[in-house]
Amino acid sequence: MAAMLLLFSGVASAQEYVPTPVTVSTEKVRMNGNLYYSHVVLERQTLYSIAKAYGVTITEIVGANNGISSDGSGLQKNSIILIPVRDQGAPAVVEQAPAGEPEGQLPEYVEHVVKWYEDLDDIAALYGVSVKEIMEYNGMNSRKVEKRQVLKIPMKGGVKQEDAPVTEQVADVPSPQDPEPVGEVAVEAAPQDSTSAGNVLPADYTGKSTVTFSLMLPFNAASRSKGMNMDFYAGALMAVKDLEASGISTVMNVFDIAGDVFPEPYQLKGQDFILGPVKNEDLEKVISLTGGEVTVISPLEPKADSLLDLHPNFIQARTPQMDQYADIAAWIASELSSTDKVILLTEKAPRHNIAGELAAALDEAGVAYTKVAHSMIEGRSVPATVTQYITKSSMSRIIIASEREAFVADVIRTLGILTGKGYPVTAYALSKVRSFDTVDLESLHKADTHVSSSSYIDYSSKDVSKFVKAFRALYKGEPSRFAFQGYDSAMYFISMVARYGDRWKEYLPTAEKVKLLQSDFLLEQCENGSLVNSAVRRSIYKSDLTTVAAE
Repeated sequence: MAAMLLLFSGVASAQEYVPTPVTVSTEKVRMNGNLYYSHVVLERQTLYSIAKAYGVTITEIVGANNGISSDGSGLQKNSIILIPVRDQGAPAVVEQAPAGEPEGQLPEYVEHVVKWYEDLDDIAALYGVSVKEIMEYNGMNSRKVEKRQVLKIPMKGGVKQEDAPVTEQVADVPSPQDPEPVGEVAVEAAPQDSTSAGNVLPADYTGKSTVTFSLMLPFNAASRSKGMNMDFYAGALMAVKDLEASGISTVMNVFDIAGDVFPEPYQLKGQDFILGPVKNEDLEKVISLTGGEVTVISPLEPKADSLLDLHPNFIQARTPQMDQYADIAAWIASELSSTDKVILLTEKAPRHNIAGELAAALDEAGVAYTKVAHSMIEGRSVPATVTQYITKSSMSRIIIASEREAFVADVIRTLGILTGKGYPVTAYALSKVRSFDTVDLESLHKADTHVSSSSYIDYSSKDVSKFVKAFRALYKGEPSRFAFQGYDSAMYFISMVARYGDRWKEYLPTAEKVKLLQSDFLLEQCENGSLVNSAVRRSIYKSDLTTVAAE
């Protein structure tokens, strides 16, 4: 049974019940070998009205979407549901409308709940009406709107003027405002004998105008994973749409592997690559299903690099942690002065060998350091284990060799106290520090914390701004880092196949680094032919309370 695609849910609010007309989507997606329309549910649309518009039965819709009942429960505004595509010529089964449900009435307006980031111009553009029309319809004397304010949006011809969500094989740009495509790497297939992405292509080179790939994720997993995977999928759809706009046709087959349900080997033949799954054991199973003949790309798990030595047709797209450790060491080496002190601060009873791996990276970079075991403390005192190694006359570069939140939060608090006492300190932390809720943000900035990670979103970037606006318009929510990763991964690998054709994997190790929304791609080849992304992004929490990207 296909997974129900609930990307974002809204709250429907109405003064009287009037069904919203249903426009048949032109967007299609293939799930587990079956073809479906991808339909966004608008306010006041019902199972009956949707089924009638698509010429299918309510039972067929319920069967294609987990979580929806035949009485309409589970159908949510702004969710994306699957509508089976009937075989051409198959008779449509007409069902009777549920008792009390009116037919054929067009609503005069829909209600819109104002988001914190919206103004009247945004809302007017979203619905294809003018600011003046909204103000007049709501009796407004001012353009000012408040968060969660409910506005009545007049309908034009009874149909909301809003793009459907992006899905497979579409050519429209993914925003109702029709912005330019987001990505910087969208490319058309290059001609023969051309120079592209830093490498000279041979005379027999041919690109591809259509790229076929499979996205394989557990969409029905536990709540946190489900949200992560659905966000990744949403971002990948937006990349497909941007690439279509640049002339690259894409066929994306989506497989839901929740419950350990994997596709049959024949369903994976002829793919240019497979994006996903997440877990190592799932990745190995997919590699086994393909017989090693199709390139499998790990897009989310940084520790999947353990598979690189085992499978030559494997790509680790998420930069491994060892590369992040190496970048921290290189970063320190590039900024180090002769009077600076470098301290590798570790837990007294570490759970993992992070300190050992960081120490090896520092040794490789030729950085001298002092290893100090730090105990978590109470109160506002600073332990002598730290102060005996630092001075007020020279910079202390302190590497926090842990991913345990309680330890990292305590160290950051300690470093904040030290800076207040006049000690010049620069902290170097692992990427997980950005997700820790208990870390004191002010201390993080006071310590001038440097972070090396596989991803960093620079919200001052023009392309990031375009993506955020397009995502909000399409999905009525904020894009998570997984949505950015889905966009970047799909954008990069589809583009590379389109540019280099069937020999794309052969050329990636010689291509220049590509910068996308939150990730960079610089592929290095392992001895057995597998590829790993070595690109790292740097960010700094500055003392003026800003966070900036650093080269």
